Parts: sequence; C-alpha cells; structure tokens
Amino acid sequence: MRPSADIYDLASLTELSEEAIGKVLQDRYNKDRIYTLVGDILVFLNPFKPVNVYTEKEFSCLSRPDWSGPVAVGNEVGSSAHIYTVGTAAFNLVGKDSTILISGESGSGKTESTKLLLQQFVKMASSSQLNRTRVAECLLAANPIMEAFGNARTVMNHNSSRFAKFVSLGLQGNALVSSEIRTYMLEKSRLLSATEDEGNFHIFYYMCLSSNSFFKDVRPLGPLSLISNAETLGRRYTDLEAKATEVLDAFDKLSFTAQQKEGVFQILSGLLLLADVEFRSEEQNHTVCTSLDPKSETTFKLACKRLGLKGKDSRRRLLKTLTTSKLKVNDEDIYSLFHEDKTRVVLNGCIRAIYTKLFDWIIQRVNDILASTGRPDPGTRVRQIGVLDIFGFESLAINSFEQLCINLANEQLQLFFTHHVIQLEQAEYQSEGLSWVEIPFEDNQVTLNLFLERPLGVLSLLNEESSLASGTDESLYNKLMKHLVDKPKLQISAKNPAVFTVNHYAGAVTYTIPGMVEKNRDKAPENTMEVLASSKLKLLTEIINSHHGSKAKAGNGKQQASAGLQLAVQFRSSLDFLLAKLRESQPFFVRCIKPNRDNAANSFDQEYVRRQIHYCGIAEAVRVRQAGFPVRCTYGELHLLCPVLSFLYGSGRLESDAARVRAVCRQAELPAEEVAMGKTKVFMRVNASRLLAKEERRYCGRVVTCQKVIRGWLQRRRYLKLKAAEIERRKRAALALPITPTAPPPPEELRKSTVSVGEEGEEGAQVTRSETVLWFKTTQKDQIMQTRGYETWFHGIITRNEANQLLGSKNTGSFLVRVSNSQLGFVLSFKSRNGVRHYLIEQLERGRFNVLGEKQVHSSLGKIIDFHKANGFRNCDVRLTTPVGQPDKEPDYEELLCNAPAL
Repeated sequence: MRPSADIYDLASLTELSEEAIGKVLQDRYNKDRIYTLVGDILVFLNPFKPVNVYTEKEFSCLSRPDWSGPVAVGNEVGSSAHIYTVGTAAFNLVGKDSTILISGESGSGKTESTKLLLQQFVKMASSSQLNRTRVAECLLAANPIMEAFGNARTVMNHNSSRFAKFVSLGLQGNALVSSEIRTYMLEKSRLLSATEDEGNFHIFYYMCLSSNSFFKDVRPLGPLSLISNAETLGRRYTDLEAKATEVLDAFDKLSFTAQQKEGVFQILSGLLLLADVEFRSEEQNHTVCTSLDPKSETTFKLACKRLGLKGKDSRRRLLKTLTTSKLKVNDEDIYSLFHEDKTRVVLNGCIRAIYTKLFDWIIQRVNDILASTGRPDPGTRVRQIGVLDIFGFESLAINSFEQLCINLANEQLQLFFTHHVIQLEQAEYQSEGLSWVEIPFEDNQVTLNLFLERPLGVLSLLNEESSLASGTDESLYNKLMKHLVDKPKLQISAKNPAVFTVNHYAGAVTYTIPGMVEKNRDKAPENTMEVLASSKLKLLTEIINSHHGSKAKAGNGKQQASAGLQLAVQFRSSLDFLLAKLRESQPFFVRCIKPNRDNAANSFDQEYVRRQIHYCGIAEAVRVRQAGFPVRCTYGELHLLCPVLSFLYGSGRLESDAARVRAVCRQAELPAEEVAMGKTKVFMRVNASRLLAKEERRYCGRVVTCQKVIRGWLQRRRYLKLKAAEIERRKRAALALPITPTAPPPPEELRKSTVSVGEEGEEGAQVTRSETVLWFKTTQKDQIMQTRGYETWFHGIITRNEANQLLGSKNTGSFLVRVSNSQLGFVLSFKSRNGVRHYLIEQLERGRFNVLGEKQVHSSLGKIIDFHKANGFRNCDVRLTTPVGQPDKEPDYEELLCNAPAL
C-alpha cells in the first residue's frame, strides 16, 4: 500500500470518508504537496509560506501546448496536481470558451491562485509571439492596482479581496488579443467601519506610510480616523515600500497621465480629511441647527482644497448640502435642517460614493486601455478564458448587508458546482444509456430560494423596504417575521428583533439587521455630488459626471428613495450575468482550503479542514469520480486526440466511429470496467485514460524512432555517395597528374617544424574548397556547433602556412583546430618548443574522433582539447594551453555558415 502522501488523486482512495480525505490532505500538506486532484477538480491547501513549486521547470513541464483536453489526463500534464495543469487545460481547450472558478474561504489563497493563472496565460501566449503583447503587459500591471484599491486586511486574511472580479482573456490561436475586467460588490462600508484588528483598503496605508517622494505632496499630515490603526498595522506591512512603488509603476505602465495619477491621490487625500471633519448641533428658536465644529475648520478647508473646491463660496455650498436637504415642491425649493447625526450619515455616504466611483473609473480606464491595445483579427473567432476570483464565505462577529451578499454569491456558486460536477454528470450517464446508481448529494436550493424567491424572498423584501422613503430596519424585521418565520434554513425570533440566522451550506451565519436598509439604498447625496461635480479638479468632475444618477422622483403617491436600482438588485443582476457566462463555457474548478484559522505555516487543523471538505462537496465529488467516468469525449473527438492509435487500429474498413473507438480500446487493452460506450460518447475512468495516453505516447515514440533511423540512413547513403564520388575523382586526378618541379624550401622560421607520427603532410590540395564546404555542412556542422556556436579555437578552411602565421608568435601550448584544405577532415595545430606542429584528426564511426598516432578515442573535438590540455601528446612533451581565436577581421569560417551547395 503506497503512502497517503503519494496519492495525488483522491478518486483513487479505497476508503471513502471525510476523515480519510482529510488524512491524505494532511500527509501531503506536511510534505509541501499543496495540490491534490479529485479527477479533474483541483484542491489547493494554502501553505502560508513560500513553496518551491512555481519554478521555470514546473512551468515548462506543465504548460504544454500539446495537451488539448480532458482525454489527455493520462499524460505528464494531466497526471500532475498543480495550478498550471488547470491553466494548461483551459488555455488549450479548442472550440469552446472556458472559465476557471476559484472558490473557498477568505484567506484560502484564491487571489494568489488567480495571479498565478494570469501570469501563466500571459507567458504561454507570449511564448507563441515574438514579443509580449501590450495587452499582456497591461493585464499584469492592473493587478497591483486592483489589490491596492480593493483589498484589505481582515481577521481571516492579510490580503482579503473586498470585491469580486472576473477577468476575461481573448485568444486567437495562442495569441492574447484582448482582455476585460469585471468587478462586483466593492465593500465600500469598510471605508468608515474597519475595526482595530482589521484594516482599511491597502492604498491608504501605502499613501500615508510610504517614504516614496511622490506621496509627500499629496498625503495629509497628522492622525487620520480612516486609518487610525495605521501605526499598528503599518508594522505588519513588511513589503509596504515595494507595494507602494509597484502601484505607482503600474499606473505608468497603464499609460495614466501624470495629471490623472496625481488626481487619484488628491481625491484619496480629500476623503481622508473629510472623514475627520466634525459637526455640532445647537437649538435656535426651537430649531436644531447643525454647523461645522470650529476645531474642524482647518481640516474642512484643506479637504475642500484637495478636492478642487477653492474659495469660500464653494466651501459654503458644500457645507450647506451636508447640513440641509433640498426638496422641490411646486417649483419651489424647500430646505430642511439635519441633526448632527444625519449630517454624519450624509458625509459618510459622500465619502463612500466618491471612493466607489474612483474605483469604478480606474477599472474602466484599465478596460479602455486593454481594448485599445488589443488587435484581434476580424476574420477569426476569439475564444475566451475567464478566471473568477470571488470573495470567500464569511462568518464574522458582526455580519451585515455585505456578508449577506458575499455568502449569497458563494451559495449560488456552490449550487453551480454541485449541479455541474454531480447532478449534470449523473444525468448525462442516464441520457447516454449507461447503467448508473444515483449518488445522493446535499442540495442547497432551499437556501437560495429563501433569498431569491419573489415576491417574498429576503432580497425582495429588503428591496421593497429600501425603495420606500419611509422604509426602516424595524419594518424590514416585521416583514421577515410575517412572511418567512416558518421557512426552513431561517431562524428569526421576536425576542431579538436585531438579527436573523441563515443555515448556509458552510454553516449558520447570524446577520445584523440595523443598517441593512440604508446600505441597500446605496444612495449618494445628490445635492452634495452636484457641488463636487463643479470641482476644479478635473478627475473628480469626470468620475462624478460619468456616474451621476438622476434625481429622485415620486411614484404612486409615495416618494421613492432613488430612481436608481438598489444595491442588492445590481448585485443579483451581476451574479446572473456571471452564472450565464459559467453555463456557456467549459468550467474548471479550483477549491481552495485553509489548513488552519490562524494563517500559520506548518499547521493543519484536522477538524477545521474536515468542515471545509464537507461544505465544499469534495466528498460527494470523490464518490462521483470514483463510481463515474470523468473523462469523456465523442467518438469523433477521440480520433483527433489519439491520432496514431486511430490510424493503426481504427482504419477506414470499420463502418462507424463507435466501431473504430472500440477497436482502439481493445487493442490498447483498456480494462472493460473502466470504459463505457454511450450512445454518442465514450466514457473512461482516469486510469483508463492514462493507459490510453501512455499507449499513444509509446507508438508516437516508435514513429519518432522510425523517422530517426530513416533520416540517418538517408544521410549515410548521401555521405557514401559523396565519398565514392570523391575517391573516384582523386583516382582520375592521380592518373592525369603532371610532373611538377620541386617546391622551394620553406622560410627559415618554419623549417624547424618537423613532421612526426600523426602530423599533417604537405601533399598539396587533394579536394576542392567547395567539396570541403559541402562535406562540412552535410556531416559536421550540427555536431561542431551544438547549441553554443563555434568555440574560440575553431577555424575554417585555412592552409598550413596560415596556421603557422597565427601560431608563430604565440607561446608554447597555444593551439587551434582547423578544417583541412587538403583532405576531408580536421587538423589540430599547436605551438611546440621547436616550432608549429599539425596533427591530423581522424574521424571514426558513430561520430567519434582520434588524433592520428594517439590511442585515446573521443566523442567530440572539445573532448580532444580537454584531454590534451591535461595530458599532452605521446611524441611531444607539450600540453595545450591557450586557444588562438579569429584575427581582427571577419571569421575565417563565414563560408561554413552559409547554406550547403546543391549536390
């Protein structure tokens, strides 16, 4: 029995229970094996420490362009549990869009998984192009900005995404040609309600604590209420300086102008200051009047200046909108005075609205840049890869409207997971005529109905109450009691009208009612936004005018709070769009799990993990994967994915695709119990698909071997023809050789060169230069150059006298290797104590070499040099020392680089 740490696919477990699954995950976690498969579903355990599994080696091995779908699970890519496996499958999916759904608790590693996938896609796309596209650069640059403006520290996660994002990439072939980012449900309430143990959005700490010179002119000084825990929290930002610089660099990479970048931080500075403005209420003539606290006059003045409201008149107009309301009745403006508490509500609403509009503007600006840089070919279909990074399920000490929406989204995605992985799979077996015993699973549709039913679901009642000007949290509670008190999955009591509890798939969560109605209205103060829209700060004017809503209007005798949609309606619409995208594409699932509550490395809480295994539906998925057939394709698709086996065994003599597939499976000796033939598809278990892929690779290897042998035979045949022709030419040249006078003696300095065993003789040119070039190009070039190019000691076709001139003035041991000009071969020339020696290099069988007169045989010219540097020569007490390179002109082997002449 193999160790549980080696079980990379939970579908292969013999004992099936949540405890057994947890034990395997714990053993793998203890060995830093943080990825595990459930068939084609990836389970990720957050290690909370650096793990060396994202190297270039892993990328090159797992990001394979030749892996094209689930049927290839058996190859090296599919049998590896890694995030790159999922990315490769989605990237190479042909004919259909794909979506990677990353889910799990807050702090389980969803954001980091998303970044790894995006980096993988960009790199895989770039590897198919000469240069990385502008789309890819902009996409990677957008991530640090989104994290800075949308992530924050929470008690569950140091870098928690307080919004959801769906990143869509457009591919034509393997080229990245477009991208778009959609964001959902920014937790704007965090701006004004972050607790001491938690943090505001990262960008405020980067701006106020970084030593970067850019921030010195834009950040406000002194303690600030929005980041009152800045000093404490700042010490936990170990990478604050690097992150702050990364954000500024990202703005530059995305082509934000200097004015826009400065405007962004001017607005953030103004919001920090506005949050510190205090008011006071006084009774005058039986009327409560609210005015600016004298202690806050300087702060308010500086805040207005940062927001582009210069002059007393602008400040006075802004203050009036914060302390009074204006209603138009019969074409007449009627003003009512606010109490101090109401003024604070209006100011906080203004701060939230501006920050949200700024966040939306940044995302839209990024999308505009991505759209302008993309260059899709209008004649080719653009296939989409989507990556969904959504906020994790949350159960905090106080759960309000934001947690309700977050958990509702996770509830909906959990249903999609169970529906796709379990319910649809079982339905497909039945429709294809397979014998199948249905596996029960936990369905959370009842919980979703509690929220989404119309007209009496939780969201419908909340929206109804928020649409009324007289709507309150108390009346919302009364409606919940009246219509939903007997509903399953809901607990609400008359003893505590401030809360209600919902039993979610991940456990019970108690929601606080106070504040829900106002948060759902999400109504920016119209009068205040009108004043801010007249700002001299161009960016502030732009973001307000581009999102500015219409004024409130009356209907059915009751004044509505807003003509716009409530936040829950907008969120549900976005969620419906997202689910539609998931249903239209091929989904891939990554289930992220936290090994402990403390975000600590090397700590595994068995019970905490078991609970996540339960509510994530992993145990049910394992049961289906064990009993079912996770690898499936139509009969026709199998021929494309296994072309060699289909060619060998599924030839045209068989009548149908199904008959051909049966022949392939029979010849591959796949176990009968692991393959099922449906009406239109073939179904396989993971082991059978791996055996099939292994058989395909085996035959592919045989094909490659045959090609190699045939190519080698053709080259040897060509070489022998050349050799025979050369011998014949030499014979004919010898018969017709005229008698020539004796050559004059060599110069005095060369006379010292003696010919001994192994030395090249002076027989005159026996082959032509073009024949030597042809011989070199056809038989020697690839081996000599290898991957590094020519060595410094290598020279082209030079004569013995030219070699003497290069070596004559050098020190003893200086050497070079040249292509002989008198015969087909190489010559080792070196400086000895008595002159220059020239030793022939004999070429043996199988590409081996030998210096004539020496006993040793070597596999390459480089090995000859290395040997004689260490040992010298038998008949000459000299060791090779210094290579002699090319003279100060073009290399003498230039002609050897050209294409070989035709035979």
